[in-house]
Amino acid sequence: MAEAPYPGRGPSRLVPVLLVVASFVTVSVVAFQLATIPPPPTFTMAIDSQPPGVSFSIDGVKHTTPFNGSLVARSHTIIMPSHAVIDGVTYNFQRWSDGPADRSRGFVLQGNRSFSASFVRTVATLPVASDSYAATFSLSTNGGKKFLADSLGHPIVVYINGQGQVAVTVNHGDPMKDAWNPPFVSPRGFSRPAAVLLTDDEMHVVGEFQSSVRDLVVHLSRDPQGHVTGATFDPAIPVEDRGGYASAVRAHDGSIWAVWNRWDGPVGAFTASRLVAGHWTPGNGWTKQVIAIDTGNTERFYPIIIERPDNFKLYVFANRGEGSPDRRFAFVSAPFSNGNWTWGGADLSYETIASRGITDSVDAAWDPIRNRVVVVNDHTGTPSYFAFTLDANDVKTHFDTPDFAIVNNDWGSILVDSASGDYYLLFMETYGAAVGRACYTRWHGGLWSDFVVLDENPSDAAFRPSSVPSSHKDVVFARGSVTGSVEIRYARIP
Repeated sequence: MAEAPYPGRGPSRLVPVLLVVASFVTVSVVAFQLATIPPPPTFTMAIDSQPPGVSFSIDGVKHTTPFNGSLVARSHTIIMPSHAVIDGVTYNFQRWSDGPADRSRGFVLQGNRSFSASFVRTVATLPVASDSYAATFSLSTNGGKKFLADSLGHPIVVYINGQGQVAVTVNHGDPMKDAWNPPFVSPRGFSRPAAVLLTDDEMHVVGEFQSSVRDLVVHLSRDPQGHVTGATFDPAIPVEDRGGYASAVRAHDGSIWAVWNRWDGPVGAFTASRLVAGHWTPGNGWTKQVIAIDTGNTERFYPIIIERPDNFKLYVFANRGEGSPDRRFAFVSAPFSNGNWTWGGADLSYETIASRGITDSVDAAWDPIRNRVVVVNDHTGTPSYFAFTLDANDVKTHFDTPDFAIVNNDWGSILVDSASGDYYLLFMETYGAAVGRACYTRWHGGLWSDFVVLDENPSDAAFRPSSVPSSHKDVVFARGSVTGSVEIRYARIP
């Protein structure tokens, strides 16, 4: 503290002076500038179809072909419909232009891209016959082969007409454009035929005649070009007094094996259902034996028999009648050794979720590429089918279909494309009366496709694929009331 005079006042005095020393601190303010994130890039996406005008979705948003727009660079999913109706015409999804057959595809967009989807028009179905009896008496049983071909490749269809006669019609040209011949007919009283073309000149039709199993031998006459010009029918041979729903197959040695259902006990109070196997050989005629019996469930068996070409083993599969208290599915086989077949024990519960009824009969076919038997049957109560294969060691492998977006399904049958190895499961989308539009699903690359509509008519029933291995994928089916006179139509799957 210092002394200083105070001007104009008396004696000087001490005045306190406060010296303030300021310490200056420099504060640096650092400003962080946030980097601006650019929006993700977009690329041009072009999607068209043949024909145009198909409604589809990208990431769940609906669009119509042709589509041209910009999409963000990321993962996207395009879904085409299984079928589209354009100007009143139904088109079925076939494949993408770059190959995939799945109508749903995901991709990562990293540049401009384009896709094109191919749709095919519902195939034309051509008339075979207009006088068929109801499907459940004519084309219905899967076990009864009715669509055959001779050694010249002429397709032959065997059916029951409205008079209860076995009818045989042949096409000597291209069934895609040429008419079928007027049918040759037998005496009346028959139903549910199972036809076996023993030679080009002799056919056996194992079927029902007034609640019994009969063998009707048909002799075919031909002109020098091999065209069938006539048919004569021998008197039907009795095989089983009380039987029905026969299935038959020509064995590798030229004999015939057949199976059918037989009831024990009086009508209305049956005590058992049996599977009976019959064996026809030239010169000896028919012998038969019981290969399965069920006394707990007397509902009929709906069987199919098939012979493996690789080891000649016989398989019989059978679902049960409409009133069955359970959903079991029977299986019995007969290995071939030293010129003979020996039937083993039956497994009445080989499958436990099988269908019931004639409109859902089991079907089976041979896969010549993978050497296995393919079996299909309806999953009762679901819009799907179970499917499995059996290899030479009887190892069973399931590859069931998914549930389809349909009301109901009946008349399931299996067709094997002997060229590609693809399977075609044929069925009707029915609406409570066992008739509906004809559909199929294709097994390719280990997956079943979505269903494809083959014929839009709402009164189709009872598919019968050709029983001769072929890449043509030919089928016949019934059109009309399931209980009245119906038309038989022919189609070729594209």
